[in-house]
Amino acid sequence: MKSFTCSVVAALAVCAGACSSQRPAASASTRHPGGGTATLQAGSPAWIVDHMYAYPDFPEQNKYITGEFARRFGGMPTIGSTLKPGVKVSSPRAIGTTDSTAIYSTAIGDSGKQIEWYTYLVRDLGQWRVEAVRTLEFPKVFYVMYDSLRAGKKIPDAPPQMQQIMALSMASDADIQKYFVDHQGAMQAVVDAFNKTTLPGVDLSDSAAVAARRGSPLPNDREAPVRALLEQAGVSTVFHEKHFPNCTFVRIGGIAHTQVGYLYAPAGCKVPNINPLNFIYVAKIRDSWYEYKLL
Repeated sequence: MKSFTCSVVAALAVCAGACSSQRPAASASTRHPGGGTATLQAGSPAWIVDHMYAYPDFPEQNKYITGEFARRFGGMPTIGSTLKPGVKVSSPRAIGTTDSTAIYSTAIGDSGKQIEWYTYLVRDLGQWRVEAVRTLEFPKVFYVMYDSLRAGKKIPDAPPQMQQIMALSMASDADIQKYFVDHQGAMQAVVDAFNKTTLPGVDLSDSAAVAARRGSPLPNDREAPVRALLEQAGVSTVFHEKHFPNCTFVRIGGIAHTQVGYLYAPAGCKVPNINPLNFIYVAKIRDSWYEYKLL
């Protein structure tokens, strides 16, 4: 599980400087800025999530947690208690609810960068409780590489769009979805071209792509037309996943299984369910397209 302590926020370089080793001096009734204008019903999923992230204190926290979260983090400070005064915390946004489960997203950060947190709740003995919390955290090497690119350093054999791809991978859900809307035609072109092939996937970092960038393209390089479209769209990979037939995944970026991207889900594609084990976030953007985040 991705911890919700200050060290994780700092490691993600999203709320850099937002955490404090001591609790803020604000009173328990003072909400961090950025939302909270609506009155929330006490004990509701939105109310619980808002108090965990947006308030310096939540004395009743242990009453509203269960399962994995209670075992691992019961009695620990909430993320709201580790944030410095002035850090913005969005109002909780519902991304999936049933009679017995609820999933909410909360954005934390400043005007420059934000981090999305996903909170999974269940109705337990007639009361809503937090069962798990997730956020998309890449391995440390990802952030080291990104900082190197921003400093103007060259990474051997890296695609020219790598810095843009990495930045988009760390963007807020709102920005990721806006990027898609602005580039939907390019994304559709990638999928259409790829689905006319029998290739399992095409990646801007695979051996054929590296050979082409070195000026020594492989003979009969069937990936080249699709790679060119990936570069135009500003994404890294297009592939099929055997567990999701008729679906096409367009990965923005990531490392190994930890990734963020777009899912093309025409008729016959069963969209993955949101869960804290792998697909921590799935949201429809428009038409047959979705955003996904995978651990």
